[in-house]
Amino acid sequence: MRYGHVSGTDENGNPNEYYFTSGDINRPGEDREGAKLNLKLVGFTDAKHFDPNGMIALYDKQTSELAAGWSYLKLLEHWQRKHNRAAYVPYLREKEDGKTTVEFGPLVTLGISTSFGLFLKAFQDGKAIYDPGDKITLKDGRWTPRSRSQFRINLNDISAIYQEVREVDLRRSTI
Repeated sequence: MRYGHVSGTDENGNPNEYYFTSGDINRPGEDREGAKLNLKLVGFTDAKHFDPNGMIALYDKQTSELAAGWSYLKLLEHWQRKHNRAAYVPYLREKEDGKTTVEFGPLVTLGISTSFGLFLKAFQDGKAIYDPGDKITLKDGRWTPRSRSQFRINLNDISAIYQEVREVDLRRSTI
């Protein structure tokens, strides 16, 4: 509630829903009026030099107090497990006559050989971003939270986090 913005009101005009999104955060080099938090990479110099005890941090814009943070060590655990070799598979979802069909591929993008330092560099360069979607709603006199915090990168920018990127046509390839 402190760092988000009102996204819904009751019949008396009182807030009954708050959202916390990327619009509530200044990225490095930004100073948006409505943002209440500043995002900083603590302990990062470059892709090969960073303090493992550092973090991606959100600081209160007014007081400079730490509001939230993700330690590099915790992020690194997740990163190594999920991203060292990745396949990005596009899909097309169509709904017709009440039926949903999903088609995958046939072009698949492969990300090969990454490092956590490349992720931090992409983050510093604004190619990888923190994309929160937290929401809190007042129901029956109680605030009910729903958290969704994600780090994202546009598919066109994944070469920033992989040493090799290959596009494979599954109709023509034997991987």
